[in-house]
Amino acid sequence: MRFFDLHCDTAYEMYAQNKGFKQNDLAISLERAKCLGEYKQVMALWCRNDRTDEECFADFLEMHENFLRHSPVPASFGPFAFSLEDARLLCGDLERLDLLHSMGIKFLIPMWKGESIIGGAFDTDTGLTDFGKAVIERCFEIGIIPDISHCSLKSADEILNMAEEKGGVVIASHSCSYSVYSHPRNLRDEQFLRIKELGGIVGLSLCAYHLTEKKEKCTADDIMRHFEHYLSLSGEDFTCFGADMDGAPMPCGVSGIESIPMIYEMLCSRFGRKIANKLTYDNVSIFMEKNLK
Repeated sequence: MRFFDLHCDTAYEMYAQNKGFKQNDLAISLERAKCLGEYKQVMALWCRNDRTDEECFADFLEMHENFLRHSPVPASFGPFAFSLEDARLLCGDLERLDLLHSMGIKFLIPMWKGESIIGGAFDTDTGLTDFGKAVIERCFEIGIIPDISHCSLKSADEILNMAEEKGGVVIASHSCSYSVYSHPRNLRDEQFLRIKELGGIVGLSLCAYHLTEKKEKCTADDIMRHFEHYLSLSGEDFTCFGADMDGAPMPCGVSGIESIPMIYEMLCSRFGRKIANKLTYDNVSIFMEKNLK
């Protein structure tokens, strides 16, 4: 099987724990990914929420350099692109966004938690700041794709409105369905449908806390429930994985990247091999070819 994932935090854990990418004891390593016929990854670069905005920018530069230094990998493996998770490290300087784009940042998760110079995250009722709106507008101009996975309802709505006005595209890289489990981080059906209408894509997170309220008893069956709901919204061509490995607790029986073939077989059994292939690889691959500059 082939696997193309929209979100993981492995680069941060490599940096924080001084580990390599080829072999490690994290959720993702190239050695364990050999169980996959082909593996591509959008690698999120994230900084701790207890760091200042400027400290986050310094951490980002070191994390980016650290990952590249430890990741000489064959073309069929490794990151297809980078994403930035929490744009407060721009520190009011819009030119930094162009620098990040030149460093391979193709997706931008504007905020992570709380309120920032960019706007409000999922745990607030706050929308985008004026600077946040300027950041999103510049994203559309230079080809960075906004990602609403951590946005407040108001921030997400404003980003989607801007995309609709400008003919841009938006994704939600790692979001479960609010209709299946009403966690505030999860994606509402209206948001899913608007992303779909824009030609975007939604990656399903494997975070146990977002899959079910029975977190300690979360299993791969809960993953299937969320996929089933997204498919019921005619999401066959717009849904994929944003597994959030190395960034969130996984369901029981999911230990890391080596568990993906097991989940793939469940998808095949539940939805058929054609749809399973779309969810695990094809949809992301087609989206990337159409939208990355």
